[in-house]
Parts: sequence; C-alpha cells; structure tokens
Amino acid sequence: MAVTGAPPTVLVDKLIHASLYHGCAAAGVRPVRFRHNDVSHLEALLHKVEGAGLKIVLTESVFSMDGDRADMVALAAVCRANGAFLCVDEAHATGILGEDGKGLADGQADLVMGTFSKALGGMGAFVASSSAVCRWLENSGSGYIYSTAPSPMVLGAVEAALDLLPRPEMERVRVRVADLAERFRRHMQAGGLDTGPSSTQIVPVVVGREETALALSRSVEAAGFLAIAIRPPTVPPGACRLRVVLHAQHTVEQVDALAEAIFSGVRDIP
Repeated sequence: MAVTGAPPTVLVDKLIHASLYHGCAAAGVRPVRFRHNDVSHLEALLHKVEGAGLKIVLTESVFSMDGDRADMVALAAVCRANGAFLCVDEAHATGILGEDGKGLADGQADLVMGTFSKALGGMGAFVASSSAVCRWLENSGSGYIYSTAPSPMVLGAVEAALDLLPRPEMERVRVRVADLAERFRRHMQAGGLDTGPSSTQIVPVVVGREETALALSRSVEAAGFLAIAIRPPTVPPGACRLRVVLHAQHTVEQVDALAEAIFSGVRDIP
C-alpha cells in the first residue's frame, strides 16, 4: 500500500505528448519510461519499483504523432495487479472514439484527462476521477488554482457538444471519420508510403528526411491542402512526416485529391 507523502514513481509510455513530460518536470518528477505500447516492459518495471510512494502510470489513449492506440484493457490489468494508479490522456479520443465518443479509457483508468478544444470544438480541458482525487487536485494543483475559470459561453458550448455525443447521427459521423482515415491509409500504402501504426483519424505519412517533409508540405499546400511537416524534436531523426488529420466535413473526393497531391509532390522531390 502506498504511503501518503512518500515520493511517487511515475512510469510513462516513451511517446507521451511533450506537455505530459512538462507536467512531470513541473512536479519535480523524473519519469521512468517504458517502451512504446509495451505492456510487458511496463510490468517488468513495476516489479522493480522500490519505496512506499504511489506508483503512477501515465499514457495517452491515442498517440498524437503516430495515430495508434494504447491497449487500455492490458494496461488496466497490469496496473491493478501491481497496485498502480493509471492516468490516461484522452485528448485525441474524446468525442471521436469509443462508445458514444467517450474515448478509449472508459471504465479502465483511475484518472482521465482530456480537452474540449479538439473533437468538441471548444476551449479548456477536464480531469475525471474519484471525488477524493478531484478534491485533492482542487486544493493542491497550482495550475488549476492559479488559472482563470472558463467563461459561461465556453462552458455552454462544451455542454451542448457533450449532449450531442450520444446521438445516433453522431455515431454515423464517427464511422465516417474512421472510413475516411482508412481510405487515406489505403491510398498511401498502395503508393508505397509509410503510415506507421495509425489506426485512427491521425495518419502520419512518414518520409524520413527533414528536407523531404518540408518540401512535401509546401507542395501539398500549393495544391490546396494543409499538412504540417513534423520534424525533430517532435519525432526522432529520420522519422519526419506529414501529419494528416481527418474530420467529418472532409469528402471522399478531397481525400483522394490529397493522396494524389502527395504522390505528385513525392515524384517532384529530387
């Protein structure tokens, strides 16, 4: 059993978002990293943890650069077996994945955090956990204590967006986004381009060199598409890419045209 006030051990998926690493730094915590989506490695590290402090596991449910998913069921099982507290960032899953858009951690995590600024189209963020944890954060989290409350207009927009999520028409929207992303992945793979482990609305087109990614981004922008070139330190050297994110207002014709624009850009790069 963890002892209150003892230094915690924080174990993180190697590829968590930079903001989560910044949060660890702000808390004075040096995280222990486990290999990306490697639950066996996490379990081995948990077995080695010494000390009486809380064991905290921190991951994303959908990873922002590769568009792949954490195995929430396996993570939850390992955390329960080892007395670890599972925290999941659902920024890229809230509203778009899971039953009624609840995300992928539904019922699996001890704490879920997410944003209102992506699929929900608003501003701000949330933490969902037990009432005891939320009260503790209210009274000890400096980032919360010294911030300004959201405006009533923002909160109203968020509430309206949450009301929409369980509606049947929104499930059709979520299916459409998934279909568009899969169509785009098939185009890229058929053309010999690498989309990594993506299985969500985030689809990387990995091209390797920084210069290639920048040139390709400029080429597709000239064709009328915005696809940002992602470079180190956001991704490792040699893994530069275009980051493509699909949404429900995109059309099949636009997805096909984007694929052709990328192929054309690749052909034009020396």
